[in-house]
Amino acid sequence: MALTQVASADRPSLCVAPSASVTSAGGYTVVRLEGEHDIASLFVLADALSVAIALGDADLVVDLSNVQFMGSAPMRVLIRCRNLLRAQARDLTLRSPAPCVQRMLNLCGLSDFVARGPVELVR
Repeated sequence: MALTQVASADRPSLCVAPSASVTSAGGYTVVRLEGEHDIASLFVLADALSVAIALGDADLVVDLSNVQFMGSAPMRVLIRCRNLLRAQARDLTLRSPAPCVQRMLNLCGLSDFVARGPVELVR
């Protein structure tokens, strides 16, 4: 299993710096996000998704279990990524969102992105 550290943004000490890593596991490409993701850190998410898409033809799973905040701008990036993947007969699934992230997904009408069931794949 290969691990690629994609990016980490410089942020004030009161914020949890956003970061992302990409791994391949079980026929999926997994993007693990951590910290607070908003418009100022879009490059972290966009870079990670670009790396994940370029790794091959596997479906993507985005693990949100360590995300403390996600604004609407990253949601738009996820929508665009899912549309791109669907055009390639691939899919994007979100796993384990924290309650605050789940609320934002619900507000943006994206709750169908979240997979139900076991999360062994992303642990």
